[in-house]
Amino acid sequence: GQKAAANVRMSKPGGRARSSSSSSSSSSLPASKIVQRYLAKPLLLNGCKFDIRVYMHVASTTPYVVLYHDGYLRLALEPYADAPASDLAAHLTNQYVQKKRPDFKERMEESVWDFAQLQSYLDEHGPAASKGNWVDKVLRKRMQQVMKTCFLAAKNKLTRKAGFFDLLGFDFMVDEDLHVWLLEVNTNPALHTPSRVLQNVVPEVVDEALRLSVECFRKKAKGGAVLPLSSQKTFSLLYCDEPKRA
Repeated sequence: GQKAAANVRMSKPGGRARSSSSSSSSSSLPASKIVQRYLAKPLLLNGCKFDIRVYMHVASTTPYVVLYHDGYLRLALEPYADAPASDLAAHLTNQYVQKKRPDFKERMEESVWDFAQLQSYLDEHGPAASKGNWVDKVLRKRMQQVMKTCFLAAKNKLTRKAGFFDLLGFDFMVDEDLHVWLLEVNTNPALHTPSRVLQNVVPEVVDEALRLSVECFRKKAKGGAVLPLSSQKTFSLLYCDEPKRA
């Protein structure tokens, strides 16, 4: 719980989601690590921790066309209060941990929410500041701001070539004061669909992302302007560096 996690730091391997080659001379070097302060006082849903997965799609790199898509919430199925640090089912929300519970199949739908479910819960049980349209007016906008900042910080290190695209998973948490925190960025986000919410979200993301990338590539090949995108239905534009045409 909060007391157990107040002064905890977490160590994560860096860059594991994308494979990379290494020479024999570098193979003995220690793997890179990311150390983060544990968020000890998270906002809870029905007494349980949750995090939020949303998507960034880099539909084109020449020019850069970067878009956002809503994702889903992942909930722990074990209450967080007073849970010891060793109770992974209370502290970690990913399904790799949660599915080890004997009742996971029966409760799987409880472990994945959409954004509408989050706002509905907050309207009834959340802090006063979270009621109404907090998800639309605050949460989504803040996540988009952070995602754009991350992209701008990294874009000069990325390879730019016609036809290159990528789909990234950004993971966020919200604390009890409604501050939004970035946890990590995943270069190979899971696209499985075992629950109702995932069946509604993931196929839409994949289908539209591919259509957007193909449209960008074809327009660039013809020498035309990339924007506006006729394939853009549920994604929101975060960034584009296409020069404005006279």
